[in-house]
Amino acid sequence: MPAAEPIVAMLHLMSRPVASTAEVPGTAADGVQRIQAVDRAIVLLKAVAASTTPPTVLELARRCGINRATAWRLLRTLEHHGLVDRDVVTQRYTVGYGATVVASAVTDDALIRRVRPLLTDLCLRTSERSRSPSRDDSTWCTSTRWSRRT
Repeated sequence: MPAAEPIVAMLHLMSRPVASTAEVPGTAADGVQRIQAVDRAIVLLKAVAASTTPPTVLELARRCGINRATAWRLLRTLEHHGLVDRDVVTQRYTVGYGATVVASAVTDDALIRRVRPLLTDLCLRTSERSRSPSRDDSTWCTSTRWSRRT
């Protein structure tokens, strides 16, 4: 396996921006009760982010398995909060500046907590080694080979 493939797979698992109808509302597999409107709004936001071209409300509603009127109301709310932007001429949606403000608040600790189990799994599957980042460590990888921390 080329060195870049495990990294790409790990980054894909970390971001998982693609919205699907399987993500839409209800009770999670772990039994945690969720709020349907919040679930749907997040699925719409992820679908906007995953789109290669700015989608319309109809395209988003179909992609996410949400009624068009419901999708429109949720998108208007996301737009009000700056999480999506709507082009007034084309009526197409893009990720808004407010989403970057939220994303910029993510700390290194959150990233490290998310990466560490993925690196461990990657090491076990590839027999490679990884250097797990730490809070005071500014270097994520010291070589092209991942090294497993013992």
